[in-house]
Amino acid sequence: MLSVLRKGATTWLAKILIGLLILSFAVWGVQGLIQTQGQTELAKVGEIEISRQDYDRLLPTVVNEWNTRLKQRLTQEQLRAFDIPSQVKFRLINQAVVDNHAKVLALGVSDDAIGDAIKNDRQFQDQAGNFNKELLKQILRSERISEQGYFDTQRNSALRTQVTSLFTQKKRIPKILIDSMYHYREDKVEAEYFVVPSKEIKKAAKPTDAQLKEYYDLGKSAYRAPEFRKIALFPLSLEDLKKKAVLSEDDVKKTFEVRKKRFNSPANRTYSQIVFESMEKALEAHKALNSGKKFDDVAKEFGQNKKADAVGPVTKTSMADPKLAKAIFDIKEGEYTAPVEGTFAITIAKVTKTVAAVEKTLKDVRPQIENYLRETAARKEVRTLFDKVEDLRASGMSIADVAKEMGGKSVVIDAISSKSQGLDGKAVKNLPASQKLLQSVFSSSIGDDTVSVRHADGGYIWFDVLEVTPTRIKPQDEVKDALLKAWTTRENKKLATEYAASLEKEIQDGKSFADVAKGLKAKIVPVKPVGRGAVVEDIPAFFTNRLFSVKNGGIASGLDAENKNWLIVRVKKHIPAKTTGPAYDAYVIKIENELQEEITNDLVTQYLEGAKAHFGVTENSQVFEQIKNGVASNSGRGSGN
Repeated sequence: MLSVLRKGATTWLAKILIGLLILSFAVWGVQGLIQTQGQTELAKVGEIEISRQDYDRLLPTVVNEWNTRLKQRLTQEQLRAFDIPSQVKFRLINQAVVDNHAKVLALGVSDDAIGDAIKNDRQFQDQAGNFNKELLKQILRSERISEQGYFDTQRNSALRTQVTSLFTQKKRIPKILIDSMYHYREDKVEAEYFVVPSKEIKKAAKPTDAQLKEYYDLGKSAYRAPEFRKIALFPLSLEDLKKKAVLSEDDVKKTFEVRKKRFNSPANRTYSQIVFESMEKALEAHKALNSGKKFDDVAKEFGQNKKADAVGPVTKTSMADPKLAKAIFDIKEGEYTAPVEGTFAITIAKVTKTVAAVEKTLKDVRPQIENYLRETAARKEVRTLFDKVEDLRASGMSIADVAKEMGGKSVVIDAISSKSQGLDGKAVKNLPASQKLLQSVFSSSIGDDTVSVRHADGGYIWFDVLEVTPTRIKPQDEVKDALLKAWTTRENKKLATEYAASLEKEIQDGKSFADVAKGLKAKIVPVKPVGRGAVVEDIPAFFTNRLFSVKNGGIASGLDAENKNWLIVRVKKHIPAKTTGPAYDAYVIKIENELQEEITNDLVTQYLEGAKAHFGVTENSQVFEQIKNGVASNSGRGSGN
């Protein structure tokens, strides 16, 4: 909860996470006590097994959530970058945790209660607010869900809600906490400052050998060289295999014919509609429109809702009412339909915008088709080559010999640290999957039968550790330039601090702030009221925060935002935020909502961690790796290529 104070506001991502926690308990990253096991299911939580089919059913939902959030279809690269498979897995595990608890508590929900909840769902109601079973069937068909399957899903959701309702209930937030946070965020301080001329501050003299040795001896741990390792790599890059893939024109044409619909954009319409209580009213309205009355005015006079509702853009097939869809798509932009007695209501619609259908040719999408075929071929090839390399490694072959056997070359890096740096301190270039690879490299020893690491592009990397150079303290002669620079910086800062302290003492002893500045020929710069963390003029954020602990008329000193010049700052006055009025009232609502989300997040996280430990969670890492490798083929309608 204290993170609210530090962050200042709940981020969009936090809001999304809280929503998912409450609705489907997807606390990503909260793994609890997870073990590995060898059964065929993806995971097991207590007595509940999570199957590959469970994963396949949930994956399109998670992908579509991200599509909606990003307002675009996820590419295969984004699926991997966002680690969608892990998100699906953790959501399934968290749901299973709650399902176990519901079972222990012997909770239940009647069929009538589930039925009523479905009937009250607005997405299954017509425009008059009545439940429409045909609409329910249509939506379930489009989502490829059976009625019984949807019924069971709603029952499970209701049971989970019973378990977690304690966490999601509104909590009472103490006013003292709200006011403290309000003052922390909204209080201001007004100040003024001047820059101390650099010529007034003495510079450090050249150090003696004895001084440098003493400084080195006191901080020699700062000059520790990291452990370096010499490694041999054999990378199997998916991108390289894609480039080598041979495509036939026949395959390109056939694939285009199979996939071309996903590249096309159907015609869509944006329209305004007036809903009427009766056909008689609709005919009167139509007559008024024909006489030249404006659409909005007719809506106010004759419409059931006294206004025209904006809808769209929509495609013809996406509209639930086929009669209304036909009428709308039969007219041009700016025209209106005759009264339509549709499935759900009597309507007159006016088309406000039309977008023609776009049908892409093979020429238009050839790069996408070829990339899809290359990636498909590369993924198939990488699985074959992976098995071959693994067999060679199992026979005891070194990376160099494996590379030779595979018709390639191994890559030898003579020295690399765990931070991906060479002996010169610079980053080692073109290192694939550097973080994961280096974690494996530095957890292995010379001669180990090392495990392959996933390449950043979806391939694999095998490696051998050839040599290990242990960490060491660099001798003084080796770091003399860096040592001299560090000593000089420290001494100059010490001299500047002492000089600034002498100026502060002059002011404290009675000399005015203005007179001190005038004596140094320094310009006084006013600082308008600012809050904590603000960067103003030369004053950095951390310095601004310090001013709130200085009393009115008090002095503070320190380096400027560029860490070059010394500042002397005087606090003119503190300005407390008013805890009355519209701004404060709006803030109270905002911070209460933020804290409610933070508290809910904390409680759900603690609950899930404890429940996982209690019921036990086991994972089948082999099955999950197979799923991750096949994410492209299982991401459903929500992903693009």
